[in-house]
Amino acid sequence: MPIEAEYVGAEYARAAGHAGVAPNQGDLSVGCVPGACPEGERYDVRGGWYDAGDHGKYVVNGALAAWQLIDSFEESGDVALRIPEHGGELPDLLAEARWQLEFLLRMQRADGLVFHKIHDAAWTGLPLAPAADPQPQAQNR
Repeated sequence: MPIEAEYVGAEYARAAGHAGVAPNQGDLSVGCVPGACPEGERYDVRGGWYDAGDHGKYVVNGALAAWQLIDSFEESGDVALRIPEHGGELPDLLAEARWQLEFLLRMQRADGLVFHKIHDAAWTGLPLAPAADPQPQAQNR
């Protein structure tokens, strides 16, 4: 999803990453690095958050961050958090955590194995916006 200037300022705003809009190949049909899954299997691994400054999305890091959001919501009680609300089915803080949790579920194969990360097939030179990344993504266990 895009990161909008309205919320983060023009300096940090960007288009949605790995959404499959050229030159980007997207996250809807991602193969695996050799040996990480049966040849020819492809996965929908859209969503989730990038870690640090690269184009990788890591299960452990993302799970911890999702838990921190959920815990913050739980611990805040009736105290209003300084997060804009848009009136969706969930409070926005929980909707953000759900975005990551849905990605985490997509990282699990039918046999129960969970990939630990999704990343570019080769290291992408930075700074390069995720939407401009022309490389295919690859699963890794």
